[in-house]
Amino acid sequence: MSHKDHVPLWILLLASIKVCYQIHVTNTTLNFLLKRPNIRVLNYRPNAVNLTWDTEVTSEIDEYEICYNFSYRFLDKTTWKKEILTENYRIVYCHLHPGFIASVSTARCEHFSIVFEGNTTEYVYHAPPVYISNVSCAIYNVTNLNCTWEWRNDSPSDAIYSFALRLYDKTLACKQYLKRHGRNTGCHMKNVFPKESNDEIPKIRIWFFNNLTRFSKTFQTGVIELLNAPTNISVTSVNENTKLEWLSPPSLNPVSSDCFQYHIRVTEMQTKQIIKNISDVENHEYVFSDLEKDKSYSMQIRAKKIYCAKSKYWGAWSQPVFIDKDKVIFPTWIIILIIAGTSVVIVFLLIYLFRRYVKILILVAIPDPSEKLKLSLASSSNINAQRCIAVHNEQPVPITEIEIVGSLMDSQECQDSNSNII
Repeated sequence: MSHKDHVPLWILLLASIKVCYQIHVTNTTLNFLLKRPNIRVLNYRPNAVNLTWDTEVTSEIDEYEICYNFSYRFLDKTTWKKEILTENYRIVYCHLHPGFIASVSTARCEHFSIVFEGNTTEYVYHAPPVYISNVSCAIYNVTNLNCTWEWRNDSPSDAIYSFALRLYDKTLACKQYLKRHGRNTGCHMKNVFPKESNDEIPKIRIWFFNNLTRFSKTFQTGVIELLNAPTNISVTSVNENTKLEWLSPPSLNPVSSDCFQYHIRVTEMQTKQIIKNISDVENHEYVFSDLEKDKSYSMQIRAKKIYCAKSKYWGAWSQPVFIDKDKVIFPTWIIILIIAGTSVVIVFLLIYLFRRYVKILILVAIPDPSEKLKLSLASSSNINAQRCIAVHNEQPVPITEIEIVGSLMDSQECQDSNSNII
């Protein structure tokens, strides 16, 4: 190989050395110009801290796109959250965390990608003490909200927090607290969400506050909603199989019917044992082909959001639907109607018997004198009257003393009889 053949190789080598030298010099220059940022607190906000930092951006680096590599983690967590910012400030919400560690570095970026990064600065923030934990909320019956929390063991006995819900740019104070040992441990709010509305409520924010501090916690409504039972449940018999059908339950936010997952429970009536527990049903129907013909069953169903939102809770169970031994299907309302009808018949029968027999025993009527007695009294009165008339018409004759006494007695009887007749 001649000397001329090595010329292109030497040229390539010199060019590579020049480029590497320029990159090294450029990075060294940037490392000098991208100084360590100075982090400070711009202001304190409710439940949050507004951080800012100063960087000495000189004319030498005006030609570069400057950004900031920002990351932080809460003191009670191990996971770091990272992001690239173009402004030199960031609001960190503490929520119920005791504080956070923030790290910031100035960097050269291209299309939000870091090309070169300077030295970092860390800042530790300790939030005012929060004495409650395990805050949990649930939306149920579409319109109601129920939240609970626990007090830490090191909380002062006089620590008090009030509760409020932030919704539609309005703050709704709690009117019904749940208490334990004299302390607020929960709040129940009724009819705070619209039952029928086209406006979605993707998230809610709850607040805790007292004279010293206040903090908040945010919940996604689709995650904490406790759904009602599915509606229009029906069971039909198809080719000796049992087919269960239903409609999606009502929800706070209008969603597609494909958003839900369903859980079906089948109970054998005689033994009261659950023989089927199916929790991964995605359609609005399910066919049972292995139910025994000589047994009776009850079926229930519940739902939760799984695709449009990761629901935290299963919803409420539906009323059972029954199938008897002959596979005759009847809903719960028929049983309720039979029981109610039987109860009404029994009540009316008891009222009838009470009015018929108790009245006879208590209110006995006094009988009238018999007809024979009335006739006897009337005959006796007529005889006495006739005797009196005969005595009055008789001529006076001499009588003995005994006869005088008898006549006097007869006269007295006549007077008495006449007075009775009159």
